[in-house]
Amino acid sequence: MEQVESKITTIPGIGNILGAMILGEIGDIGKFSSAKKLVAFAGLDPVIRQSGNFKNSTGPISKRGSPQLRSALFMAANVARQNDENLGAYYNGKIENGKHHKSALNALAAKLLRIVYWVLKNDKEYKVQ
Repeated sequence: MEQVESKITTIPGIGNILGAMILGEIGDIGKFSSAKKLVAFAGLDPVIRQSGNFKNSTGPISKRGSPQLRSALFMAANVARQNDENLGAYYNGKIENGKHHKSALNALAAKLLRIVYWVLKNDKEYKVQ
């Protein structure tokens, strides 16, 4: 098996196989002007329901995007929460705030995708600060 020639494999939870899946689904990172748009492309953004002055954005994820990308990100998030101290603390913080496992994992997957966006846009390796 060949190595993925991308710096996203420096992100915890993303190896050669998941890296290839994520890169294949995203394609050119230049088509996304912000990390928020990439998260929406993956379908990890919340469904927004609004009527008049009422706006609720705490609902379920939209699932508008690629199911393969979401699946790869959930797998990466599950590994990252177990193997990276900072990402594990982020996940545990969501659990302590009363989120269920899948909601916390969704938040971590979205965070990983924002990290992927930063790494690809800046062409730099991920480093824990």
